[in-house]
Amino acid sequence: MPEPLADPKLNPTTVLLLGRCKEGDRDALDALVVRFYPPVFRMVRARMGPVLARKEGVEDLVQDTFLQVLRGLDSYELRPDAHFIAYLAKVAQATVVNKLDYYRAEKRAAEREVPIQKMRTALGESTYGHQLVRGSASPGSKAAAQEMEDIVDSCVSRLEEAHREVILLKDYAGADWAFIAEQLGRTVGAAQQLHQRARAKLSDAVRAFD
Repeated sequence: MPEPLADPKLNPTTVLLLGRCKEGDRDALDALVVRFYPPVFRMVRARMGPVLARKEGVEDLVQDTFLQVLRGLDSYELRPDAHFIAYLAKVAQATVVNKLDYYRAEKRAAEREVPIQKMRTALGESTYGHQLVRGSASPGSKAAAQEMEDIVDSCVSRLEEAHREVILLKDYAGADWAFIAEQLGRTVGAAQQLHQRARAKLSDAVRAFD
């Protein structure tokens, strides 16, 4: 079963890096990107869907995401680490949706593209998901672990909106239940029940993955 991977408590390292980034410290910016690149990569990949994946590389959209984060960093309020991940997830979501809209507009103008189904909204961000589905596999190598991550991210991308959103917030971002409930517009209890259903759906999807 999925389990939270990010530390929802205040992370001094991230707060320090963000503060230095706001002061224009390039090394701090590089360190921040290195720190959050893996989770942002997985969140973008989980949102892209097969159509956009055929048109854009994940790395390109991740780079666009960090560029948008950099441009908005001055207005970002320092918050606990998991909440910064959630902020990254929102930017990643906007990056993916904007790119999808771009291709939809291109299709309408050229009348040659296959209609693109708009990706449903999902928050989330993030940390390493190689533990996301416990018991689904016991990788004996890095290649096997990477394959499991690829499968999990693919299955997350196919979940219905509400299920994908709560999985991204809890199991990728490691956000606390109060924050998740606020983002979903539900009570804490309702959010927890939704998460249980979403995890069951995800586990079924991973087992049935072809």
